[in-house]
Amino acid sequence: MTLVRERSFYRSFFRMCCILVLQNVITLSVNLADNLMLGAYSETALAGAAAVNQIQFVYQQLLVSFGEGLVIIGTQYFGKRQTAPIRRIASIAMRFGLSTAVLLFVLVSCFPTQAVGLFTEDVAIVDAGVSYLRLIRFTYPFFALTQMLLATLRSVGTVRIALGLSVSTLLINGGINYVLIYGHFGAPEMGIAGAAIGTLTARVVELVVLLLYLCLREKKLGLRLRDFLHTDRLLLRDYVRVTLPIFCAGALWGFNGAAQNAILGHLSSTAIAANSVASTLFLVVKSAAIGASSSASFHIGRAVGEGDLHALLCADAPAAFRRHRSGGGRRALSPAHPDFVGL
Repeated sequence: MTLVRERSFYRSFFRMCCILVLQNVITLSVNLADNLMLGAYSETALAGAAAVNQIQFVYQQLLVSFGEGLVIIGTQYFGKRQTAPIRRIASIAMRFGLSTAVLLFVLVSCFPTQAVGLFTEDVAIVDAGVSYLRLIRFTYPFFALTQMLLATLRSVGTVRIALGLSVSTLLINGGINYVLIYGHFGAPEMGIAGAAIGTLTARVVELVVLLLYLCLREKKLGLRLRDFLHTDRLLLRDYVRVTLPIFCAGALWGFNGAAQNAILGHLSSTAIAANSVASTLFLVVKSAAIGASSSASFHIGRAVGEGDLHALLCADAPAAFRRHRSGGGRRALSPAHPDFVGL
């Protein structure tokens, strides 16, 4: 197989993989920093934030599935040097992401006590979690916008900006937490509410910096606001077909983790607090696998789009791919076309 013998492939793969791993580790370190600072402040505050973060965990898994569907299809068009379809797919993914954010925002706004109460029966923890949720809910739309835009950039191989944003988020969130949780430098001691303000501020700054990057520096896609105002029905059908299995898997994983924490939360506040820290550390280790799979997704998708999968050109290769390759290699095909080879 020629592909795995090319040094350029390994350089490209591991460069992207390392950046994505670092990004995931730093992103998770934001939650770990919250846990450590709140744990030093109050076990009740830590347990309350941990309960609310279970909602965030499920929400994040859903957004990841929307982003991965975008990357799977978008990288194939990138391999064909077609950017207009990527912008339309980004519009579709953005609508799903923002719809999820709005739905979650409405639910936790109408039923905050019930939402936190799913994870614990301790009244003090529920009260702390509700005060945290009142502020953290405003991060949901900002987070959805950022994640969908970063997935769009990842579909064309642009990943360094995501690492830079993760570092800035960690520094901003950690700095504000230090000042507002404990009341340093003359600031009021806000406890768990201070942690929520730190996260909200970091999410807003993260999105603003990303939008400035897209407007001033990004050249591959040329994304503009008008690109998100239209929907392509054909691409919508393709996107739903590709994304649905990923969405189901992500939802099951998210709800499984939330259910585990709900069971522990009904045992004791100590159990939910300890599990929150342990789970974050586990996800940091898991980041290596996530980074490798994300890098592989990009390279495979681009290779499919370029018609450069040598392994598929053997005797038992799919007839559709051989027809596509023999017809010109980089001939543009819609994913809905019967001769298009998807993932």
